[in-house]
Amino acid sequence: MVRHRALQTNVFAALVLGGAACCAALIAHVGIDVAGDFVLAHDAYDGLDHRSRSEVFVVALTLALGAFRNVVWRALDEARTGRPAPRPSFDDVFGRSPWRFLLAVVALTLPALMTMEFVDLCADGGRLDDPADLLGGSALLGLSITIPVAALVACTVRSIAQLIMNSHHALVAAFGRLIALLARAYRRSAERSAEPGGGLQLRQRSILARRSGKRGPPQRAS
Repeated sequence: MVRHRALQTNVFAALVLGGAACCAALIAHVGIDVAGDFVLAHDAYDGLDHRSRSEVFVVALTLALGAFRNVVWRALDEARTGRPAPRPSFDDVFGRSPWRFLLAVVALTLPALMTMEFVDLCADGGRLDDPADLLGGSALLGLSITIPVAALVACTVRSIAQLIMNSHHALVAAFGRLIALLARAYRRSAERSAEPGGGLQLRQRSILARRSGKRGPPQRAS
């Protein structure tokens, strides 16, 4: 059980980090593309079909939903079993200081961004002449946009993840009420179906009710 909980925590950390890095890389990629049109004489992002953006968006959304499912599943399992389970907080996973999570997101965002552009370049049949092209044609421009974007996304994701993880008790209570309502409705349905002749009597009444409004046979003349 302890190993299972530790595995869930590690999976949650990986999902949150990966989702934040993909989101930051996507935003930075668009930002570099827009800024390069005004700042650079040769924007390496121009003339390419940036199909990687839609793919990274899907990956980021999948990872975010996976992390949310991890939290919801823990709350549902606790509500179903009624046994409180050890639940690490966001600070227990990533540390109390925001710098650890922030630096991890930045470290993952840079290679994710460069991989996006490399995929676009290869899909377009181009060739990489300068590594700076992966950052829009200028390492200074690419880094000056990517690092602040990654830091902002990391702070936002950290706040959202803390809010969701801190709502664990509220989720457990909500799931507990839902399970109790479903169990009560199931018991009532089972009791009704268990009544002797309950269903048959209801059917007979409905048949007699339909026939009661019909005319009887004509009387014989005396």
